[in-house]
Amino acid sequence: MSWLKNGCFCLGLLVILKSVGQGASETISPKEEPPRVTILTFDFVSLPEKIQNPMREMAGKIYQQAGVELEWAPCPTMEGTLASYPSCTGYKETTHLMLRILQAAPKGMKTDAKGEAILGARIVNVFWDRVQDEATRYNVPISDMLAQVIAHEIGHLLLGSNSHSSSGIMMGKWKLEDLGSISRGGIRFTPQQCQHIQMEVKERQRRESPTASLAAKGTPDLN
Repeated sequence: MSWLKNGCFCLGLLVILKSVGQGASETISPKEEPPRVTILTFDFVSLPEKIQNPMREMAGKIYQQAGVELEWAPCPTMEGTLASYPSCTGYKETTHLMLRILQAAPKGMKTDAKGEAILGARIVNVFWDRVQDEATRYNVPISDMLAQVIAHEIGHLLLGSNSHSSSGIMMGKWKLEDLGSISRGGIRFTPQQCQHIQMEVKERQRRESPTASLAAKGTPDLN
């Protein structure tokens, strides 16, 4: 009879474990996808992959720490070729931001500006000549410097005007020790900026959702 008792005990234990497992699966909700921003990249410099890849990786990590995913969409710079790049035609969506890497800063631009953010147009311009000069001056890898400038200017688009801060990636001016710390992952957005960025991107996504579009149109009159 001992085998029967043992068999009953094991069967009962299996039933208990199965019910516990079912209960756990019912209570665990799927992980929420992080808010996402698409960067439509127009590279007028034709940067090599050895610069582009680490630049995207570093900028992506800066925004991952802020709770936002960056999706990169390489776009054409030759006139009349945009139709061949469907991922670059969604600029009407406010979660799509335009990044233009330009050969040189335009005349009249402040001498210490390595980029600019045009809020209303959702455009970031980065000046390659000044990024190179700054990287050489501070002996920082060019891909790191480029990533930091891009992350900073995108931050302006998501945080709004007057978004410079006394610390973090949004400092108005970086010193040598700041650049080194950013490269090592030590300087990012402040907690308040992270919260603001997440809320801003989620709100943009909410406005672009099909449900929000239907609500904006209103309920049709059936009479």
